Amino acid sequence: MSFDVVGFVITVKPIFSNPTSKRMDVIIMNKEFDQLSVTLWGNLTEIEGSSLEDLKDAKPVVALLSVIGEFQLST
Repeated sequence: MSFDVVGFVITVKPIFSNPTSKRMDVIIMNKEFDQLSVTLWGNLTEIEGSSLEDLKDAKPVVALLSVIGEFQLST
């Protein structure tokens, strides 16, 4: 199985919500030291986002599959 994105969590931003949706931005760094912004939507903000928030100081490694959208790499 191959993954779309693998990296470690460096920042977990607060949940943003409005009447129609919830989202949480998570910044990860890949093995090339590129920072990638990943947005969690809906129930993922409550479940996985909450877990990432609790573990962020340990810099957990995440592997993401079926990523939708474009990546913007920081330089």
